[in-house]
Amino acid sequence: MSHSTKSYSNDLRRRVVDARLSGMPVAEVSAMFQVSADSVYRWVKRHQNAWGISPKQRGGYKKPKITDMEKFEAFAKAHAHSTLARMKERWEGEVSEMCLSRTLKRLGWTRKKNKRTTANATRKSAKRS
Repeated sequence: MSHSTKSYSNDLRRRVVDARLSGMPVAEVSAMFQVSADSVYRWVKRHQNAWGISPKQRGGYKKPKITDMEKFEAFAKAHAHSTLARMKERWEGEVSEMCLSRTLKRLGWTRKKNKRTTANATRKSAKRS
């Protein structure tokens, strides 16, 4: 049997559970409906515990912790030269560095710094030439 990322339909799940509850062996049910034996056991168990046979929700959208973008933009401008760790310490709520990074990205800001060579580094490379 090949593995699919798409959930099986509720109709198929219902027919599998009904077949198993009618006394048909798991191996036969599995072969007839082309599902794994583990799926048969799992769906029957979910049915018997009244959890329903519908597939569980997968993935989904998680709301951002920082919702007031104007307030965050003012904060970010005031702390533009701070590291994400420092910004995390100074932000009023409980947020992660990744949360701050994603919010800066939503504003269109980047955390990349310009690569600058210092005067000393330039002098040292000039002496080697």
